[in-house]
Amino acid sequence: MSFSLSALRRLDRRWIFLAIGLLVVVPLLTGFHIAPVLPGTRARGFYDAIQKLPAGSTVLLAGDYDPGTIAENYPMHLAVARHLMARNIKIIGVELYPGGPPLADRVLHIAGEEYKKRESYDYVNLGYKSGNEVVMSQMGSSIPRTFPADR
Repeated sequence: MSFSLSALRRLDRRWIFLAIGLLVVVPLLTGFHIAPVLPGTRARGFYDAIQKLPAGSTVLLAGDYDPGTIAENYPMHLAVARHLMARNIKIIGVELYPGGPPLADRVLHIAGEEYKKRESYDYVNLGYKSGNEVVMSQMGSSIPRTFPADR
């Protein structure tokens, strides 16, 4: 093992850059195939649940993520908002993470512009409220009392 490590240390770094460059460029020039990703049963069930909602329904959409997980969560959040707006379903956005409101605002504004929806009528973002489980419990009693105004 020490032989291979010492050999790597003596290797000119230009060879490593050349190898990495070839590994990137060759597939781009020759073409490569990525197998299609098929939705799982949970994703299909979620999609079907939205499809079953009648137009004009109202959905509570949580934007509970922060910039640290934007790569994983933002595309899904935007896809759900687009799907809901395409079906003429009203969205109430809430966030229980402090970093969530600007991300949810962006999602709702992008989807709203695409589908010609009006803020405060077709969608609203109530913003962040600290308290997690307590806030959810309060919302079960009265959303207007928990969030007396939107952002």
